[in-house]
Amino acid sequence: MKRILCYGDSNTWGHDPENGARRVSDEYRWGQVLQQKLGAEYSVIEEGLCGRRTAGDGVLNLPENRGWDGYEYFLPCIRSHVPLELVIIMLGTNDLQIPFDLQPEYTGEMLGKYIEAIEEVSRLRELETPQILLISPIAVDPSVTKHEFFNEIMGAQSVEKSKKLAPIIEAVARKYNVHYLKAEDYAKASELDGIHMNSQNHVLLGEAVYNKIVNDIFK
Repeated sequence: MKRILCYGDSNTWGHDPENGARRVSDEYRWGQVLQQKLGAEYSVIEEGLCGRRTAGDGVLNLPENRGWDGYEYFLPCIRSHVPLELVIIMLGTNDLQIPFDLQPEYTGEMLGKYIEAIEEVSRLRELETPQILLISPIAVDPSVTKHEFFNEIMGAQSVEKSKKLAPIIEAVARKYNVHYLKAEDYAKASELDGIHMNSQNHVLLGEAVYNKIVNDIFK
């Protein structure tokens, strides 16, 4: 059985823009769509967390905001799920939040550290390094500026910065010789909040990842 880890933020967890903080159901969430299409010979592990950044905790020092540092949790996460045949990482959207004032290049630098961490854990555990797929997240839609909550943390500058993520993440994938997929070629954010995919777009992304896996990664 091939084990696949999907590591991401709310668009991997499945935040439903049509129902607030509720989760897109299993039959539509992209990780589960991937599992259904791959079948019993694969085990897809969903590790999505709303608010997760590539690194660093939340701006507000509150208990509910702790644990957003994706890199801090990544090492124990990898160690707890080995052996793995494929690690999929889709992060970067939360790095664009206004209070953090980060540039897209920061996301690229951190994703390089994620790849190095996978290689290091594999070496220390004397395991074969899994295949790695970087997915650049969907672009932030301008409708985010009209949302009653997300407009406070995502503004017009976040929308513009999100357009720069794809080429930066693709460059990281080339540098480390890992696989790459551009999510916005297949899916988009709902105009209800400008950030999250609805169930239809989850399905589209799940199908795209499936095709990438069977036609390129494990062909």
